[in-house]
Order: sequence, then C-alpha cells, then structure tokens
Amino acid sequence: MEAQNITLGEGDHSVVVKIRFSKRARSYAIRMSILKGVELVIPFKANVNQAYQFLLKKEEWVKNKFAQLKRPDQIAIKIGSRIPILGVWHTIVASNDNTTDPHTLSLRSYEDNISTWELKRILFSLLRQNIEATARKISITLGVTYRKISIRDTRSRWGSCSTNGNLSFSWRLIFAPVSIVEYVVAHELCHLREMNHSPKFWKQVQTVCPDYKQARSWLRKNGYTLHSYLI
Repeated sequence: MEAQNITLGEGDHSVVVKIRFSKRARSYAIRMSILKGVELVIPFKANVNQAYQFLLKKEEWVKNKFAQLKRPDQIAIKIGSRIPILGVWHTIVASNDNTTDPHTLSLRSYEDNISTWELKRILFSLLRQNIEATARKISITLGVTYRKISIRDTRSRWGSCSTNGNLSFSWRLIFAPVSIVEYVVAHELCHLREMNHSPKFWKQVQTVCPDYKQARSWLRKNGYTLHSYLI
C-alpha cells in the first residue's frame, strides 16, 4: 500500500510528513526525530482519508514541535579540532607534527585545511575493523551467518539487515562509543534470527547485549550529534 507524502504549511516553515503503513499499529500516530523527520503511521487497513484528517487537525502542533527539535551544531574539521573516535577523543594534527600523543590523528594539511577524503577514508577503515571484529564474535554466540558488511553514508538508520544476510551500517557510528556500535551490530545480527521487533527478537538482543536498553536510550538522546561533523 502506497501513499504520497504530505507537506504541511508553506515556504521555510513547511514540514514534509512521510506516510508509513504498519501492520502492528492499532491507531494513527505521529512520530518525529531529527534523523527521520516526521512520520504519519497508519494501521495497514485503516481509512487513509481519516488518517489525513487526523494529521491536518494537528498541523500547528506538528510544525511547532518539529521546529523545537534540537538540530546538531555544524562542526567544521580542521587542524586542532577534536573528534570522538569510538568513544575516545582525538585531536587532528598535521602530518608533519612530531607529537607522540596516541590520541591524535595525523592528516595532510595546507593552511589548516585538511583532506576530508583522507579523514573519511581513515574513519571508514577504523569503523569497519571494529564492526567486523564485533560481528564475528556475536555471530558465533548467536549461531548465525551473515554474508557481507557495508559501511554507508546513511542518515535515516544506523544499521540494516537484508533478508539475504547482508549487513549495512552508517559510517557516522565511528563518532559513537564502542558500546553503542556493539549494540547496533548485535541488533542487526539478531534480525538473522527474527526479522521483526517482537519480544522474542529483543530477548535475543539481550542475550548478546545485556545493556541494550541503555544503548537505545543513548542513541535516542545523542544520535543526532553524530551528524554534527562536516566531513
């Protein structure tokens, strides 16, 4: 079942509302976040026109509430900048800097400008190493087999698992603590057992990630900050 997105308001103050049908939903619901924007969730067999009317009645509330959501500060990266890498703060230094501090990241530079391509390549590589090691360990515990791992530049989700066993993760997870990355990897691997978010699925997650509730809470509260860095 498909439906067109709805735009509330006009100009700079307009809000695009994505329509999503759900077999699990029992009533209309409006959900919003920095990453996913605004969604109108409609029960699968519900009356679509009534759902639209439900949304229109809440138009002012939606626009005001979405405007209040905290946007991530835009942080430009240059020599001297500090960025978190898997939970550890690192300082960006020029490649000719002779520092021996292990919490630095050396990059080629010109007048404090860095190669964002080089930085991104390094961060992708570090994240891939962490995720691959974590996935190997957790997959053995779960007794599941995945096909391949992809690191992508996505904004709408932190990870995904296809029905054929391919795993994909947002490269922005490199700015999150290791425990958060482990949770996201565990979450996607558990989908190889349960391709849903049923109680049985969450029980599987808990077996390999006992603190998953804290990790989910961290992502809800702080996930938007991972998109702050202009790279």
